[in-house]
Amino acid sequence: MKKIGEVSLKLSFLLFILSLPAFAQVVEDVETPGVKQELSEVTKSKLILELKALNKLPADKVESELQKFNNQVLYYVQQRDKECKGEFSSIELNEQGESEIIKRKLSQSERKLCLLELVNFRKNYLNEVFKIRKKIMIGYHNQQLKDLEQTRKESIKKMEEFAKKLSE
Repeated sequence: MKKIGEVSLKLSFLLFILSLPAFAQVVEDVETPGVKQELSEVTKSKLILELKALNKLPADKVESELQKFNNQVLYYVQQRDKECKGEFSSIELNEQGESEIIKRKLSQSERKLCLLELVNFRKNYLNEVFKIRKKIMIGYHNQQLKDLEQTRKESIKKMEEFAKKLSE
């Protein structure tokens, strides 16, 4: 019976975490005061979609877009880390129908689950960025090989012309 209660608690916490992006709140970025972002703008699913879209961009545009994207990921990770550590509050309605701010600490198992989800997101993010950068490097490498081959052909052609002049 105890395990069912734990599973139920974990599932309800997971549902709570998954529903967080649905609430749009405007927050001021603590790192850069004056910069306000909507929490709904920086969600895990949106970040994953943007990351996959980066993979389709031409190589010359990817680096600049990747810098912007890294800033969004950093913001998301910082916010999720704070949530996992219980550094957040929620607004709930009391019995009189008035809203009140409730600060709630996460249990140890909730904290572990939240941090595990964040670690998995970061692993996926690192793997996707690796794939993007690898694709760019392979493209540059292939271009360099073509240039090298062209240089070799031109050099051989010049040497053959020189050898032809010497043999006359």
